[in-house]
Amino acid sequence: MSLDDPRIQKIRARYQDIQARNDLKRSELRFECAGGEGRGELRLYQADGAVQKAEIAAADAGHGESTYQFYYDQGQLVFALHDDGSWAFDGTRGTPDKPATTSSVTQRRYYLQEGEPVLCIKKQAKGPTEELGPLLEQAPNRPDDCSRAKQIQQLAVTALAGAKAKTKDELKKLLCT
Repeated sequence: MSLDDPRIQKIRARYQDIQARNDLKRSELRFECAGGEGRGELRLYQADGAVQKAEIAAADAGHGESTYQFYYDQGQLVFALHDDGSWAFDGTRGTPDKPATTSSVTQRRYYLQEGEPVLCIKKQAKGPTEELGPLLEQAPNRPDDCSRAKQIQQLAVTALAGAKAKTKDELKKLLCT
């Protein structure tokens, strides 16, 4: 399957529709992992009485961070975007007064239809933190094996539940390791 497949084009159109909306009502829920070993935030975007999009940002106690974006159509996950990255000080660039950092990120995209992944792709980039966005944009799409799709769906369903104490506990179970 390719990005030109009509099923993928339909999912991409839904993504673009949600991204273009300026009437989405935002709510958020923050959580802390046990022992200060990380933190996270869930942001929900609602319109027409339903969650259209959910975002999760989760940072570990070190230099790692994961972000998730979930896009829904009538309560069903149709697209997920997961960026998993880290950063480190770069001793070859910068100065003691203005240290430089290097970041790396793996981005995975999941296209789903009726709860099943139909296409999974990934991109990877590494370089100066300030240049990471363009580097990722230029990185080639590669096929991914969809092995993480079930975990992503579980996280998306948990996010869809909204800002409840139970949701916070579930997010901690799924993201605080």
